[in-house]
Amino acid sequence: MLTPSDRRQIEPEKARQFFSKVLEPTPDAGVGFIVVGHVLRSMPPFLKALEKLGEILAVIPKPRSISDQHLPQIQSQYPLYFLDRAFTSDSDQVIQFIQRLRPTGRFMIIDIGGYFHQVVHDLKHHFGDRFIGVVEDTENGHQKYESVVPLTVPCVSVARSLAKRTEDWNVGKSIVFSAEALLRQEGLLFADQVITVFGFGKIGQSIAHNLRARGYDVYVWDIDPNQRIYAQCINYRVRPRADLLAASDIFFCATGNQALTVQDTPHFKPHVYAFSVTSADDELDPGLFVRCDSILRDGEFSRARFGDRTLHLGNHGNAVNFIHGAEVGPYIYLVQAAILSGVQTLLQGERATGFVGHLDRETEMRNAELFEAYFGSAQPARTREVL
Repeated sequence: MLTPSDRRQIEPEKARQFFSKVLEPTPDAGVGFIVVGHVLRSMPPFLKALEKLGEILAVIPKPRSISDQHLPQIQSQYPLYFLDRAFTSDSDQVIQFIQRLRPTGRFMIIDIGGYFHQVVHDLKHHFGDRFIGVVEDTENGHQKYESVVPLTVPCVSVARSLAKRTEDWNVGKSIVFSAEALLRQEGLLFADQVITVFGFGKIGQSIAHNLRARGYDVYVWDIDPNQRIYAQCINYRVRPRADLLAASDIFFCATGNQALTVQDTPHFKPHVYAFSVTSADDELDPGLFVRCDSILRDGEFSRARFGDRTLHLGNHGNAVNFIHGAEVGPYIYLVQAAILSGVQTLLQGERATGFVGHLDRETEMRNAELFEAYFGSAQPARTREVL
């Protein structure tokens, strides 16, 4: 087994080789890329792969997933712009920003979380065929681009790809790990609590599974009745949302769309904990932070008081697993390969406008086989004699 130090040295080179195979035979297309991303150890190999197709015009870090360890390396090699959602939602500002970056020539946006969904039509109107399209990474972003259909520019999402399913499963595991670590710092255990998972999509299912695998009872709620029925079918406890608000000690918020709101707070127990899978501005009602009686940042928690009730927000309402690096192993490279394939699709002009598209099954199969070749997930089983 490789040591962590060995793995950190070997994996980036494997990733570069893997990405090179994924991109064959796509030549340099002279395209500029605006990349929204997590500044983590997996970013440099991905950006190097993109450079085979064109120029990195801008890297826009997700503000709550910046590794202090890896930021200096990326900042020394690529132009970083720390832009918030207010900026990326303003058409005039975004158009001026892109004009400075790319006065002429074609460009593409690689998005995480639908940063540019509100301006995508204006960008197409202003830049015309110079704006090739968008590749989106997350389910939250996928839904945001769907909210502005019919799209006037091609958009490929990998959020519902088989590759993303693998990543999301590992994200759920890391969420549970980090939440339990924070809870233990509070002198609490999962075993003593009523636990509810809001949202039974891929990450929510992983959270529920990993909690149950550790021996804890899990309650589930999803806005989609089909997901509620599925959860009940596989023996999770499904109860009305109002009942769960009143009964739960711990909430895992995996909806991407305000799992908890200010209107929920009168129903809470005196002390409840909430752990999110994504940014607070997506997963939680902003009113939880501004309409509370008081809010205290205390270590890894924000503690919001509403009368005699306190909501303890792990990692201040943001994705709790980023406290521990949000590690999902080499599977992140499979998702990045899917994004690169989405880029190829747009460069080849094979994607229609009007709706949010996805990768074809053949491409996903090819990427998965390449991943196995480089990262060894299909190694022969090792046996040993029993004396």
